Amino acid sequence: MKIEQLKYLIEIGHSRSISSAAGKLYLSHTTLSSILKGAEKELGFPLFQRIQGGVKVTAEGEEALALMEEMYRCFEDIQKLSTVNALLTQPVSIVISPSIHSALAVPINQLFWEQESRGRLEFQIVKGMDVGSCLIKNSGNLGLTYFTEESQENYRMIASRYQIRTDCLYTDHFYLLVRRDHPLAARKQISQEELQNIDLAMLEHYVASETCPVYLKTLGPDNRYTIFSNIALIRRSILSQNMAAILPGLAIGSAPGDDHHLFKAIPLIETEQNPNTMYLCLLHRGTASLRDQEKTALNCIRNYFKDLKNLPVLSILPAP
Repeated sequence: MKIEQLKYLIEIGHSRSISSAAGKLYLSHTTLSSILKGAEKELGFPLFQRIQGGVKVTAEGEEALALMEEMYRCFEDIQKLSTVNALLTQPVSIVISPSIHSALAVPINQLFWEQESRGRLEFQIVKGMDVGSCLIKNSGNLGLTYFTEESQENYRMIASRYQIRTDCLYTDHFYLLVRRDHPLAARKQISQEELQNIDLAMLEHYVASETCPVYLKTLGPDNRYTIFSNIALIRRSILSQNMAAILPGLAIGSAPGDDHHLFKAIPLIETEQNPNTMYLCLLHRGTASLRDQEKTALNCIRNYFKDLKNLPVLSILPAP
């Protein structure tokens, strides 16, 4: 006998009528009668006695229906456990830009696993300019990206219509990252206009986004550009090919490994035409719209940035 059939038989017992039970179960009278007949044949005794206006539960039926109700309650409890387990194993998606991912993926994962041993973070890496729109399009409930002061205010006005909040977690700056023996390594600071005739390693969105402070078209026309998909490849190209790269301070200072002494980070000079201040923002929906594990991830991100100033690796960055 199938579990679903227990539900049908229990409903007949509650309704004391096959017709009434069939209506509640959205079944035809003929179908439910056939199910009852098959169940009684399988059990070897009648569950109900037909009477005028409905049915009457037999003595054997009373005992059988009590057991069926207990079995069905156990089945529902198992289903609830399955639903809870599905929620626990469903990954927490964080929409994130490439440079922030390189800096935060490992430490945020570690903080999250310390609190949610059965949980899993899933980083959805997109261009920085697309993070905000992904949340608006319901592609995630949590996001991390950089904004300039102007773009942050513009996004806030739009995001508020979709109940998306924008929290500024960290003020960052761009640096020119070079090898210690690079011709520009002796500079204490440098302007974008001075970047001429050098090999630059770039992230893809520096080419595509006109709102990026180091948008490729604002750099010198005599430079040679190579596009890389992530920070790790850019760092490798700097060491192996003596290239240069313009990167946020957090991506430079939080990079894994013990080779930081091989690099030199040179602050970019900020001008009205070339701003060099960015705001790393956490985008998220209200806590009422978040699953428990999403709330945990949200708190992990916030707590990480509360302690960020204490990370010794960031001490390699000169003041912009």
